[in-house]
Amino acid sequence: MTQSIKTHRVRFIYYQPFSINCLALDERNGRVALIRRSVRKFKPTENDTVSVIEIWNVRQKTAFLEQTINEDPDQLSLLECIGWYQGRLFSCGLNTFLNEYDLINGQISKSYCVYSDPAWCFSINPDQKLIAVGTEKGYVCLFRIYPDHLEYEKVFQKNENRILCMEWYRSKQEESWFLVIGSIDYIKIYNFTTQRCVDFIKVGNNNVIVWCLKVLSDFTIVSGDSNGTTSFWNGRTASLIQSFKAHRGDVLTLCSSHDGNQIYSAGVDPTIIQFNRCHDPSDLWVITWKRRPHTHDVRSMAFNRTWLISGGIDTFLCQTRIGASGHVNHLSNLYKRCAVTSLKSINYLAFMYEHYIQIWKLGRSDNKQNAISLDLDHGPDSFYISQLKILQDPDKTIDVHSRKPIIAFDFKSQWLIYANYSNLKILMWSEEELKKIKFLHDPLINVNNILIIDEDRCVVSFGRHFSIFRLDEFGVSLEYSGSIKKHSIQNLLCNENRLILSTSHTIHIYDLKDKNYPFLKSFTFAIQPTSFQMDPNGKKIWIGQLGMNLSQFNLETLTTEKTFRLNQYKSNENQESRNFNEHWPIKQIAFGNRGLVLLSNDNNLYAFNYEKEKLIKCDRYHHIVAMKNIIEDRSSSTDSDGTKSCKRKSELIIVEMTHQAIMATLPPMLKTKTFGIG
Repeated sequence: MTQSIKTHRVRFIYYQPFSINCLALDERNGRVALIRRSVRKFKPTENDTVSVIEIWNVRQKTAFLEQTINEDPDQLSLLECIGWYQGRLFSCGLNTFLNEYDLINGQISKSYCVYSDPAWCFSINPDQKLIAVGTEKGYVCLFRIYPDHLEYEKVFQKNENRILCMEWYRSKQEESWFLVIGSIDYIKIYNFTTQRCVDFIKVGNNNVIVWCLKVLSDFTIVSGDSNGTTSFWNGRTASLIQSFKAHRGDVLTLCSSHDGNQIYSAGVDPTIIQFNRCHDPSDLWVITWKRRPHTHDVRSMAFNRTWLISGGIDTFLCQTRIGASGHVNHLSNLYKRCAVTSLKSINYLAFMYEHYIQIWKLGRSDNKQNAISLDLDHGPDSFYISQLKILQDPDKTIDVHSRKPIIAFDFKSQWLIYANYSNLKILMWSEEELKKIKFLHDPLINVNNILIIDEDRCVVSFGRHFSIFRLDEFGVSLEYSGSIKKHSIQNLLCNENRLILSTSHTIHIYDLKDKNYPFLKSFTFAIQPTSFQMDPNGKKIWIGQLGMNLSQFNLETLTTEKTFRLNQYKSNENQESRNFNEHWPIKQIAFGNRGLVLLSNDNNLYAFNYEKEKLIKCDRYHHIVAMKNIIEDRSSSTDSDGTKSCKRKSELIIVEMTHQAIMATLPPMLKTKTFGIG
């Protein structure tokens, strides 16, 4: 028997690019923190947009987004640098403050003024428990790190120009610490004890900007500058060892391996170049490796065991395998910006942009037409995707605008709820009008998840706290408030009887039938979950996990029933491709007919028949950013156990974002001269 599912293939969504300006690796905990900022195609140098911090888990070979920290648009930080110290996250920016973050609640916990100067960079000395911050006017400010706060300590002798990069170095011979800073035309070496400049290096002839530098264990200073030159200096004699004009544009970032024998450079010319140390008396360096995983400027890199992590203007977080040709690109989680509903048998799609939400009425097709089918399996039980004739094109229905950036939303039936940093907005909508509903509660700050439970209730999470509200056209009021210990809430899920809150490894289950919303149970998974979805009956949760694992959790018995290692099952995909796809997490789960579970990552769509234990890869869909079942209005009928169940159409919405669509929103690339073309 063949299985088929009707899909709406959506490509009319506009991509809003958020470039990666800086990233930092917390190697002990396997996390990468990165700063994103909106990219303007025609005015890319304007620096007045909100910064977003993303924290990615890179503990295993699969990288996935763990947390997003949004900035207050009324107090822009204009972040330029980010770093870790023993699991604590710090950043600095052009608003003159050094910030420390509360990762549980996802917001700034403390801010410290940096000599009333815009701060461009900082460097952390873990041994001395110090943070050195470089400023616009050339000051180096030192802060002492304590368990619960920072304390301003002193300031170094003023430099003539702004300080753009810095690194600590410990001299084992002199048993003292030095701070190496990069500025315009000069690299200067400061003695921490005397707080004075003890040596300097003249980099160029005139206005050469030192964008980045690394200091190796033997006091070799590696610098990247605006001439596209990567230079190696002897820090003890302040003399040049070797230089390479290897890039066609500014060198913006450098990183080194743990032993200091490999250096990686990149910048406006997005080619990543590896330099290897020659182990001979000359102690010279040679270029041994070149890769081009990015199309635009590479702004920051970090070395993580056998992987090189990089990011830049093209918005991709890229993992490049050292010594191999492959690389893995990760997009941010755009599926949280998409929601679907069905109202009066009409399907609607809503998509959240930075300052507005668009609602589209989806098109209709000729269901009686003979479908053009694709047989993926060539067997007696095959999965079909049908292409039908369109009778009515999709139509944009409503634009909902917001003066401040929108950070979370949900859209179901007649309700549209969205949040910016300091407010929650509730609207009742139809194709003809929007009606604003009064919010009878104190403003909620930094909301990260919104879920409409049914026609009468919604749940909102912020940090480790959550609140359930009663929805009414005369006003929205609070029904219940709760919190999770020690962890930020990452995802919300519900059926008629249960509310599920997920943290990093744990789900917390609450009873929605009782007006007091009692807590039922917590369940911790051994393998890190990356996605959750309720099955059509509302009795089980399907959980995507790292390494192409899939688990089935029973909400009635509160136990895990089955765990499937998907790469072990029969498939139409070759083994090399299956091994490579383990680098992408399962981001979304949907359902078809007769025991069919649909799984997607950034690149592929899979159909898994768990009854027959068969996995089928669909080659028709790529670059999937959202995949959702269409859910109709709640049915008045009940199941045999008295539980209401929602109707799921055998229809699916797949939102694709092609590489060409992403490139069309970005500024021009560095011009490349092609051989034979002027």
